[in-house]
Amino acid sequence: MPMAHAKIPLLRARLPALSRMIFPKTHRVSPVPAALACLGAIVALAAFPGPVSAADASGTASMPGIALIPAARPAGLAGAYTALGTGASAIGVNPAGLARESGRTFFGSVRPELSRFGAVAYAFPATGGRWAVSATYVDYDAIISTDENQVSQGTLRPYSLYPALTYAGGRGGLYWGGTLKLARESLGDFDGSTPAFGVGFDAGVQYRPAMSRLGWGAAVTNVGKQLSGHFEGDTRRGALPGAMRAGLTYDPPRQRVLTLTADVEAPFQNAPLLALGGEYRVLPEWTLRAGTRWSTEDVRKLRGWIDPNSSAEEQGGEAVKIAAGTTLRVGAVAVDYGAQWWRELGIVHALSVAWSIDP
Repeated sequence: MPMAHAKIPLLRARLPALSRMIFPKTHRVSPVPAALACLGAIVALAAFPGPVSAADASGTASMPGIALIPAARPAGLAGAYTALGTGASAIGVNPAGLARESGRTFFGSVRPELSRFGAVAYAFPATGGRWAVSATYVDYDAIISTDENQVSQGTLRPYSLYPALTYAGGRGGLYWGGTLKLARESLGDFDGSTPAFGVGFDAGVQYRPAMSRLGWGAAVTNVGKQLSGHFEGDTRRGALPGAMRAGLTYDPPRQRVLTLTADVEAPFQNAPLLALGGEYRVLPEWTLRAGTRWSTEDVRKLRGWIDPNSSAEEQGGEAVKIAAGTTLRVGAVAVDYGAQWWRELGIVHALSVAWSIDP
């Protein structure tokens, strides 16, 4: 096997770590990496908390980068965004939220900790609903390829691009939406390298009654498959990092400026995960938010971290997850900022800007 090919299993083994960034976590790794679904099925998902988050799916799904969410608002809520998601920032979490904004919107997000990781979107009204054209991109920066003697064999530039088309509509407080996703990943320019392609979809619903303090949402995301390999002889055609989500929002009595939100996420490959968050509108133009997110694995690791007699593999980990963020609106422009603290990574950041033009 050529040396460039020999490196691919190691590079691909490390790539799934990027999936842990879906909401709160960002890794600086060197590595490589139908349309609307039946609404009745999605409504059924809302009552089923499900099987983990693509955020914790490490090594069992193909193309984990397609699950990355750069938007800052869900980041500041630690991912508790299925029922609360609004506008272009809901793409990737629950496409139904796209219908809950008006006019034309230009949207962009970045995660500074990763060299070049972000998303862009353009949303616009259509008869009976809204459309959005978007793309998430990951540029892994330059990676030096070496042989078994650690002699440089040149530089690789792996990257990923995930374009998407979303449609959403609604009536009487019920919103629905779907996203068709494509994936193109490259491990870099080496002998035998080929672009890998994949296809998937998201679908979801939200119910937000006008006079009710309670709302809910449900979604299924990244249902699809890798269609081709990353290099000659690569036969992997695995499923994408799919997940089911269900969430609730609640405005406490006499607290219309406060919104509480909770999500259960059930990735197809791992254990369930719970996210809790809240937003407080200090002023119409200024909102603060915070959240936390836990999986059963996190609880086990936290117990091991607290107990000095636990086994070495249980100590440490990423058990404590704290997120916070804010939104500042100036006219037609909204700036979202999100930050998360992961015990071993420190603070990671997300920034989004949206410019809305009324019809």
